Amino acid sequence: MWLYCYDLLLTCHSRPTEFKYHAFVIYSNEDKLWMKTKLLTLLEEKHHLTCCVHYRNFELGIPFRDNMANSVYKSYKVIALFSSNFLRSNYCKYELDIAIGRLLQKRDRSLIVIRIDEADCAELPPELKQRSFIDYCDILERPLWKRKLLGFLGLPEDSETHEATRDQSNCCENITFGFNGMPVTNKNGV
Repeated sequence: MWLYCYDLLLTCHSRPTEFKYHAFVIYSNEDKLWMKTKLLTLLEEKHHLTCCVHYRNFELGIPFRDNMANSVYKSYKVIALFSSNFLRSNYCKYELDIAIGRLLQKRDRSLIVIRIDEADCAELPPELKQRSFIDYCDILERPLWKRKLLGFLGLPEDSETHEATRDQSNCCENITFGFNGMPVTNKNGV
């Protein structure tokens, strides 16, 4: 019982009461597997957050564009899964435009972009080109993506994420890079 109440307290604490959701997720349907297995597993199953995703949370009978806007403004944070598929989706672009509008209007640091494949960052809207984003696609940044996202959401880093990050950081300390920027192996193949 105490653990349940503690989890509930943490969940409520991380989301101001004026918001229905902790985060709205903007993603292409073609990236649904990544969104469900990586993102929702971390946020909903592990940290018990309430995420808004269109296939289950959009209200029936409401125009699609209204549902998009409502989801952005009813969520404490907005997470955009930037990918090649995202760039081909007019719906993703429209939702991102609404999220950028909120970001600029309220100046509330409500939007984070996670690049999940080799999508060209030059394709980001001008308002986001000078902002930091999480680059899951970058092999050196990938071990840090969970910690960065949890920090953005105002959540404490969990011990499993911390251990994985520390292990990955330690393994990279002994890597030497050549003139071409590629890792150089030693005699032992490491």
